[in-house]
Amino acid sequence: MKKSLIALGMFSLALIACETKENKEESKNEPVKTVEISKDSYLDFNDAIVVEITEAQAILNTLKDLDDKNVSEEEMILAASDAKEKAKSVKENLKNIIPSGKGSEDYLVAAIGVVEATINVTQVYNDFAGTLSIPEDEWTESQIMEWMNMAEPPFMEYQDAFTHLGLMQGNYAAYQNLEIESLVVADTTEEVEAI
Repeated sequence: MKKSLIALGMFSLALIACETKENKEESKNEPVKTVEISKDSYLDFNDAIVVEITEAQAILNTLKDLDDKNVSEEEMILAASDAKEKAKSVKENLKNIIPSGKGSEDYLVAAIGVVEATINVTQVYNDFAGTLSIPEDEWTESQIMEWMNMAEPPFMEYQDAFTHLGLMQGNYAAYQNLEIESLVVADTTEEVEAI
């Protein structure tokens, strides 16, 4: 009885092995399915980043306008705090974008870098709110030195991050053979010089 059960088990295994081999041979003959991604997905990815970076620029432009008006220290602190929270929200939005295409990861990381630099600049507006409420031509020598040593580096970091983003966007467009409008415009140098 044991021998017949073992023989029956061996016979079943042989049949299963033959069936599996036939299935593998059949699957080799089937055509390979390829997924073609349209350029629309690449454009959508780029557009999603552009929307968020544009929002980050708008946040800084609001603070710059308040600085130009020499608003009170309290008003600038409130605006800088609000701007920082908005920038953090933009960063979260960017983190939720799914990369699409060669170079998209580097492009996305560069965009997040710009927003992180934006957050640092909003902190400068907060920290220097008292000084910024005074017209620049009335600053003392110590206020000027403090600004140059403590405030200007985050603005330069922002400019560098923005320049890098432009390079990554250009690489991304080249990899996908896309023609897209560059994010880098004269606005970044204007931002640094205006402060």
